[in-house]
Amino acid sequence: MRRAIEITRKRRELQQEHNRKHGITPRTISKAIQDLSGTAQDDFVDLGKFALPKQGKRALPLDELPSVIARLKTEMMDLAEKLEFEKAAAIRDRILELEQLQLDL
Repeated sequence: MRRAIEITRKRRELQQEHNRKHGITPRTISKAIQDLSGTAQDDFVDLGKFALPKQGKRALPLDELPSVIARLKTEMMDLAEKLEFEKAAAIRDRILELEQLQLDL
């Protein structure tokens, strides 16, 4: 670890010296934010498969909500392990909605 820190320090000193010699002022890069609409359909989560089933005019019974939430949490963790954080976040939001529904009932 010390060796890596020392190498980094030396490289930084060399870069700073180069910048001073050539009158370079380091700046953060700035790029336009890309529009994400129209990206591949695989980038989106079909939350419809996690929708609560309807029973006539009544929603899913309150006692079944914990199992639905548990299933969603499992799916969310699987996606996070695959580094698909956007999909995991969408499912997390759905879990929060269902937990709020559970509290309201």
